[in-house]
Amino acid sequence: MSDYIFHGIKFYDFERLHQIIDTGYILPRKMMGENKPNDDFNLFNGTEYISLSMPSQGSDRLARVYGSAYKRYIFSNLCFVLDDIPNLEYPVLMFEDDIYLDEYQKILRSDEGLRYSYFMDEVMTKDKIPLSKVVAIGYPKGCIEDRFDEDRANMELKALFEHLDRKNINVPVVDSTYYGFADNEEAIKKYTLKR
Repeated sequence: MSDYIFHGIKFYDFERLHQIIDTGYILPRKMMGENKPNDDFNLFNGTEYISLSMPSQGSDRLARVYGSAYKRYIFSNLCFVLDDIPNLEYPVLMFEDDIYLDEYQKILRSDEGLRYSYFMDEVMTKDKIPLSKVVAIGYPKGCIEDRFDEDRANMELKALFEHLDRKNINVPVVDSTYYGFADNEEAIKKYTLKR
């Protein structure tokens, strides 16, 4: 299981990926000028927190009860692989069905009080995360080919490499299509995509 910490980018949002590279930071919504969470999702990170996955904090047994942010938002998704993130906050675990209870509906969109999550491996931080903490970027090439086509997957990958070069960011881009793509340095080397 990985000792790294991950930040996922949902729905193959290439624009968001490039925005992070441009700013040099992974930011909470409030710092991006968004004053409320997207109403389509039950988000426990509100607007002031960044959601992260720390797989080493969970277990397969816990994942059967609470679910795994890594499995839902990291594996097979665009993501950042991070190391040494300070000021982590560990949410109170709750069951997924509890999000429909009135007491939890009140806190889903709030930045006040305790953080909650139904993912056993979710952690959060209020701090913006500089790209100097990034050890790799996950790019699920096979999944993008399946979702769109091979030409689009290659085009987006080329654009990512060019953007990283322009910004002088020298981190490997790894194929996050494969489970364990960033379990350790050896896995990162194994799954690094060629420029």
